[in-house]
Amino acid sequence: MVDHTNTQPAFAPDMPERDYRAYSLPSWSSVKGLLDTCPAEWLHQQNAPRTESAAMIWGTLLHAAVLEPHRLDGMVCIPPEVIKTGATVGGDRGMYTVSGVGLFATKAEAQAALLAWTHTGAGAVAWRTQAEAQADVARIVGDRYAVTAELLADLRERAEQAAALLPGGDSGSYEVAMRGSIEGQPCKGKADIIDGTLILRDVKTTTDVSPKAIQRAATDRHWFGQLWTYGELARQNGHAVDAYGVLVVQAPHLTYAGGVLGLSDRYQPRPHARIVPIGVEGVAHGRAEAIRAWRTYLDCTLRDHWPDWSETHPGPLVPSRWAVEAEPEAQEWT
Repeated sequence: MVDHTNTQPAFAPDMPERDYRAYSLPSWSSVKGLLDTCPAEWLHQQNAPRTESAAMIWGTLLHAAVLEPHRLDGMVCIPPEVIKTGATVGGDRGMYTVSGVGLFATKAEAQAALLAWTHTGAGAVAWRTQAEAQADVARIVGDRYAVTAELLADLRERAEQAAALLPGGDSGSYEVAMRGSIEGQPCKGKADIIDGTLILRDVKTTTDVSPKAIQRAATDRHWFGQLWTYGELARQNGHAVDAYGVLVVQAPHLTYAGGVLGLSDRYQPRPHARIVPIGVEGVAHGRAEAIRAWRTYLDCTLRDHWPDWSETHPGPLVPSRWAVEAEPEAQEWT
């Protein structure tokens, strides 16, 4: 294995997020994909260009709002908004306006103007292609995320509710960066919360926060393996983790048009946050998930061989067990 430690910045529990992301060790967020696909497809996905989805951006902002609220203002930018109105344009009834830009007869025209938004004022806004306008928005926003004022207010309300559930004062450590080795594979992890009662928790979001939906999300998104990985790294870094849980925050319905994140017109779920503990069976399942993912990653890396489906799932296609068992007897059809 390559020793990255000589070429990396100093690794510290409170290292900046940018330094942590750049640190050349695999994390659970990358290797967990090996549980859902063949290594060859996983490797192909790692080299593919990625864009942030609306859910990913909202999750990033929520983590900051809950764990590091002092950073939130520097992460967002509020552009002009498309607003429904009864004003008129050229004698025709206009339905939409863009604050600081002008009135438009249709929502499509207003959104196009929003795309072309600049800081130089309404008089300098020029009609252009969507690609040019998108690039202009990206130039103005820079490293910040463009969000509507409505979304930002909703985000703060949900984050404040979640933050109230966290341990106060010096009893908790938030955003703890860790590194260690699992199954012989050097790796890193960043637990959201390790509180004074030795309970490791991670902040998670779902639009549906019913027990059934959280159970499904925990299984499909491999929360169990992630928490066990974080727990093992925590132990290697001197934290005696006794229990696990997730801080679930209900997410709103989002829109992401023209590079601006906002709330959709759909019915919005009420702000809700609660801590859900992970039971003994969940911890055992997480250990099995983590060991399988980390062993697969290490084995493929050492052999420099990333098998395709034909190697990972050999043999003929057969009916699933439930289908075979449900098949009626032949005489039932006579």
